[in-house]
Amino acid sequence: MSPSAGFQFSLNFLQTKKVLWKLTGLCYILLFTLCFFADQKNGGKALVLPPGIWKKADVTFDSNTAFSSL
Repeated sequence: MSPSAGFQFSLNFLQTKKVLWKLTGLCYILLFTLCFFADQKNGGKALVLPPGIWKKADVTFDSNTAFSSL
């Protein structure tokens, strides 16, 4: 590998690092935005029935279909 080819490779590597750094920053901004909106009043909650009309579910444990570790 000639010195100029090695230099060109290092430039490409540095440019790739800059792009990855920008993508990481954008991902953090997106994650923060999603968390912010989910934290708003009634955000991130999907209620089928309004409060006060909730019903208890009749749940039973079937050992035949459960995982062996349970």
